[in-house]
Amino acid sequence: MADFDIRRQGIDPTGYDRLAERVARARAGEERFTPHQLLKELAVLGTHQVENGYDIHQVVAMAERWAALLQPAPARFTRALRGYHRGQVDALRARVEAGGITGVAVRGTSFDVVLLGYDRHQVHIAVEHWATALDEASGPATG
Repeated sequence: MADFDIRRQGIDPTGYDRLAERVARARAGEERFTPHQLLKELAVLGTHQVENGYDIHQVVAMAERWAALLQPAPARFTRALRGYHRGQVDALRARVEAGGITGVAVRGTSFDVVLLGYDRHQVHIAVEHWATALDEASGPATG
């Protein structure tokens, strides 16, 4: 069961759970599930709201994060006229691969925008993948 606020009219918890299971299977490589398919199914859930359902805004925020995770992280970045500094991005990738950084630190990293740098959109996708992988590897947060 998800930890969302319950609203008088909201997203069907059972439908949400099915969607979450599909995302988990896709991330494990057991199913093909694209960000487009995810958002399409979320739209269907949003049009068929139920009493005592999950807060739609919280569900949409989670689905947007899932959509970013379902996009494959590029193995190589294409160059853009104005993109992120290649050396800075490559240095972050090396730190991630060496395991000497946390997901929080990865997400907090910023890059200079330069001429002929790496495509910014691709870098954003990769950063989220790297950070999520590090978060999952470190286990659940304690608090």
